[in-house]
Amino acid sequence: MSRHAPETRVDDRGFIIIEATENRGRPVEDAAPDAAPKTGAERKRKHDTRKHEIRLERVAILDFETDPFDNTKPDERIEPFTACLYSPLFEPIVIWDEEFESFCDKVLAAIENLPGEGWTVYAHNGGKFDFMFLIHKLRGAMAFKGRGLMTAKVGTHELRDSFHIIPEKLSAFHKDEFDYAKMKRGSRQKHKDEIIRYMVSDCEYLYELVHGFLSRFGFKISVGQAAFASMREFHKVARIGKLADATLRQYFFGGRVECLRGAGHWVAKPGETFKLIDRNSMYPAEMAQTRHPISANYTKIVGKGITPNTIFIDLSCYSHGALVHKNENNETSAPYGYHRFHTTIHEYNAALELGLIERVKIHSVIECDAFGTFEEFITAFYKEKEEWKKKLDAFKAAGDDSSPAYWYAKRQYLFTKYILNNSYGKFAQNPARYKETVVTDPGEAAPEGYEEQKFPVFECDQYAIWERPAPRSLYNNVGTAASITGAARADLLRTIHNCTNALYCDTDSVICSDYDKNAIRIHPTELGAWDLEAEFSEVIIVGKKLYACKPKDFKAGQEKKIKVKSKGASGLEWNDMLALLEGKTVSTTQKGATLTKTGRQFYLTRNIKRTAPLASSMPMRERHSANGK
Repeated sequence: MSRHAPETRVDDRGFIIIEATENRGRPVEDAAPDAAPKTGAERKRKHDTRKHEIRLERVAILDFETDPFDNTKPDERIEPFTACLYSPLFEPIVIWDEEFESFCDKVLAAIENLPGEGWTVYAHNGGKFDFMFLIHKLRGAMAFKGRGLMTAKVGTHELRDSFHIIPEKLSAFHKDEFDYAKMKRGSRQKHKDEIIRYMVSDCEYLYELVHGFLSRFGFKISVGQAAFASMREFHKVARIGKLADATLRQYFFGGRVECLRGAGHWVAKPGETFKLIDRNSMYPAEMAQTRHPISANYTKIVGKGITPNTIFIDLSCYSHGALVHKNENNETSAPYGYHRFHTTIHEYNAALELGLIERVKIHSVIECDAFGTFEEFITAFYKEKEEWKKKLDAFKAAGDDSSPAYWYAKRQYLFTKYILNNSYGKFAQNPARYKETVVTDPGEAAPEGYEEQKFPVFECDQYAIWERPAPRSLYNNVGTAASITGAARADLLRTIHNCTNALYCDTDSVICSDYDKNAIRIHPTELGAWDLEAEFSEVIIVGKKLYACKPKDFKAGQEKKIKVKSKGASGLEWNDMLALLEGKTVSTTQKGATLTKTGRQFYLTRNIKRTAPLASSMPMRERHSANGK
């Protein structure tokens, strides 16, 4: 339930106004201290703080409610029928209009008529949903990430997607339960007040999250940007140039995902289980505990061996599943056999240590003249995260999981987790992939700076979309990112080696029959330690990020307890995994509609097949864990 039940009235503009003020106002923790400035630097900080406070006062939340999704009727368009524009500084404005174009006009009018200038309006996942309904009426410069809108202007105000700073479903924080069937056409009018209460409560909860994040980290467009800025308060890493980026980027890979024994169905023996072990904060741990290049001075050297300054190696060797590369399908894999690899010193040392590479020929090395860790930053935020976690546990133990103090603690816990987990990624950003976008009326001439495009990338009778490469050249340091991810894969390799019957690994986790407790540090919270997350009685592995596990105490009728991992496909169950293992194809249609900036709507259907070779068909050397156990 919402914290208060609003009453409504209709103003002279036709907007529904919520008349309830209980518990409104800016959260107490967001208030800024009032200090008398003494120096020029202090006066500037005072000025910047005041600017930030003013901008914080002009934060609003936008939320749409739409026709319920129904993937059995893919030709029926999803349309919004009600919206809420929320801020503690004014009574929530609710728009209810079942005529689509009129609804969009009223939403944009409500935003344009916000009191004063320079409001920032957030919608959660709005870039891929709410804002998509408005694209045909928006004009001017916009920023997209993939198909999702990141920013756009409505008058003097800015639209932003809060999912980019809070990358989690709102239900992970706070969300009321609601029966979406009540929003069906023909029946929603009789549930109008209940729908409005639900929508307003969503806005209130999101406002607390967004305002809390902005208060602490500023108006960063993404959590990655906020994390990178937080890290730079502790540590400095030199930026590099475009040519250096092109050379170093071939050494950058993501997390290692492998079906270590192929596809199969494994059943634990009586009294035994399969274990899922997971490393606590894998990338933050490597940032804190391993030295990485922090300089812009990289040197490629041919005909020279490994030195203390070596960070990357171009080599050919016979690898026993130790080193990763891109295969012919541009997929990251760790093959067996003789191949050429571009690897990090961390993985090279781990492979040598474990005896997993031989017949090594080094073609060249890349050295850096300065190394460092990010221990101070990681330690500070990790310690804070654990302190907030302890407070949350204490609140729950006391039966208090609804007080303002509890929700404040939960916000801060989520924020510190986001900052830690996203702090390395900005090192690897590639400006060459960025685009600038302008939306114009159809038939309009190319906007200034877009003349070379000649034609828009999309045009219909309502609008046209123009795109061009973004003229930015800010390359942070992909070498730092490559070193961090390489160090993580090296630790994963050592862990796999110290597991018995390792079946599967994914970035920071391993499914195995057992593990060497003397070689693998197990602790539930310690940074970089491994944690026994779950135990299973049966495991089906079909492909990368495609597997299912039954809990060790599974009984008939407890199907909801089965862990099913199926990236990009929802709704798969245990029997589907068995069918996939047998070579059958399973089709799934996502429950939610996909919306695009060109106005398309569709329910994505995927035909899923087994992607890993059967364990019985794999060469014996590939069917064993790295250490031969």
